[in-house]
Amino acid sequence: MTVVWALGQIADPAAQQTLTHALNDDNSLVRNNAVEALANLKEKQEREQQLADTRTKAPLNASPAPAPGKSRSASAAQNQ
Repeated sequence: MTVVWALGQIADPAAQQTLTHALNDDNSLVRNNAVEALANLKEKQEREQQLADTRTKAPLNASPAPAPGKSRSASAAQNQ
């Protein structure tokens, strides 16, 4: 286990420069861990972006919530 491996587990974007530098390390274990760590970081960034995109998009079949005291079917009938 190396520090580079630990940085990969944390997947903090602040470590990207250090991880990139570790790709040129003399030790093959450090280099391999750097590759995996950078991949983990990229995957984390992609998941966060997908989540952000999901939060900003409205649902495709969204209908307005019924007014208090009305059932959903009554609200739907009123909107037609």
